[in-house]
Amino acid sequence: MVPRGRARRAFTAQGSLYAQAAAAVGAAYVDKNIRTWEAMQKVLDSGEHRPTHLRGWKPVG
Repeated sequence: MVPRGRARRAFTAQGSLYAQAAAAVGAAYVDKNIRTWEAMQKVLDSGEHRPTHLRGWKPVG
């Protein structure tokens, strides 16, 4: 699930984990992921996308 509230802010440019994450994988990669999840959060909040895993079986016969 997407981090919300304090956990989410920790990864933004002002957050405490940003410098550590940027040092590990690069600032450009962290920035790209922040943009991606901010966009995804809008879609999740609106209900347009509901990530689920569905399984089914086709009836025999």
